[in-house]
Amino acid sequence: LAGYGWDHHHPKPELFGIANAISIGDTGFYLSWQKLLSANFDSDLILQASRVYADYIIRLTYGQILDVSNISKWQANGDEVLKIFRYKTAEYTGCLPLEIGYILSGQADGKKQKALFDYGLNFGWIFQIQDDILGIFGDQKKIGKPIGSDLIQAKNTILVWYVLNRAESVYKRRLLDLIGRLKITPAMIDEAKQVFIGSGAYDYAQDLMQKHFNQGFKLIPKITGDATKQALLESFLYLVWRRQK
Repeated sequence: LAGYGWDHHHPKPELFGIANAISIGDTGFYLSWQKLLSANFDSDLILQASRVYADYIIRLTYGQILDVSNISKWQANGDEVLKIFRYKTAEYTGCLPLEIGYILSGQADGKKQKALFDYGLNFGWIFQIQDDILGIFGDQKKIGKPIGSDLIQAKNTILVWYVLNRAESVYKRRLLDLIGRLKITPAMIDEAKQVFIGSGAYDYAQDLMQKHFNQGFKLIPKITGDATKQALLESFLYLVWRRQK
């Protein structure tokens, strides 16, 4: 950090925080790796799972790099933003835990594993889209973060992506006036809601969740023929779609 003005005698608070955040993040990653490597499974299965885990983490960091790069903020093109959504959330949240579990179970049916991946991808998309909606339309007490914080941070949400890429220019101008402010008022949040509803972004997001729910639902019989397990997988989709926090 020396090149960024780091001084061990008088460290800048923000650099001190960044340095510790990086260290804590690295520690968290290696703790998860340690848990996997020391799990009570056959060593060959742990090796297979580790390869998959490494692959997903590489794609996760790629998505993160896209997200924080100058060309991939809210002014990014649609393809870049959708890559960010997929690698940072959809795969990491939905596919990774399911594939790791499948591998450690000792099963080796390629078709079932592919169906499980596709199911997890749809699950992850639903999770991210609903998260974006709750960030502006949710109950602050339930979601655990300030409503409108996504706008302050200029986050790439599905609602913002739609307005900037598909909506009429009047909505785009109104939204750009709200993104990246240091502080956002209740009136500004109401304005953002009007933009997302009036532009069609809100309905687009809801329809997209319905689409991914339907796709995930159709995959369930390909994953398992057990009625109890099918019901469990169905309930996961319902839960992540209808959640309010």
